[in-house]
Amino acid sequence: AGKPATPAPAKPLAIAFNDFPVSPTISGGSARIRTVLGSLGVDVVLIAFGERSRVSLVEPGLVQVTIGKAEAHSGFETAINRNQAVSVNDIVASLYCAGNAVLADVLAELAPRCAFAVFEHCYLAPIIDLLDELASGLPLVYSAHNVEWRHKDELLREHPFHAPLVEYTRRIEAKLTDAAQLVVGCSEADAGYFAALGKDTVVVPNAADVPPRLAPGRICLTARRS
Repeated sequence: AGKPATPAPAKPLAIAFNDFPVSPTISGGSARIRTVLGSLGVDVVLIAFGERSRVSLVEPGLVQVTIGKAEAHSGFETAINRNQAVSVNDIVASLYCAGNAVLADVLAELAPRCAFAVFEHCYLAPIIDLLDELASGLPLVYSAHNVEWRHKDELLREHPFHAPLVEYTRRIEAKLTDAAQLVVGCSEADAGYFAALGKDTVVVPNAADVPPRLAPGRICLTARRS
């Protein structure tokens, strides 16, 4: 009898967060998320909010756990978006994520097993405190698609709650930026903004290849060992 085959070494596991599902959504943002997460060389569980709960394999190495929005979450979305040209579903997700019991249960199971966490956009930043309770010292990466508070300042100019929505976005983005070991920007200008705040940054333009610096074993996994 031949020797049994040596099993392939298990990949590290990472957890990622986004306010909307990347599949079956077709958009520039979802394409960028799939590109970045699929290029990290790790297995990734992506947690997102959606209309109903489901677990799906987006592609090999990337599992999406979609958590259905609670009734209060959906109701507030409807109310604040009524008669508005621009949705603020992302900001609403930020308001409700920390109190979602299903999300808390999923994190309790996954977070202690993960090598690092990636936040796509800043809107689920309120769960950072819970992550720290479950896996103290877990390295965080902020995958910034914009400087979000500036983006919202422009996008929501006609919204009746423009000022509080922009200020809230600024605060949660600052919370995530402060906690992150690395910020991934879409442009040199965005990266410059975060670098000026003292953050280690790397630029991954939309539709570009992901640089090797994002591979595990570099900043994320090194930070966990320190």
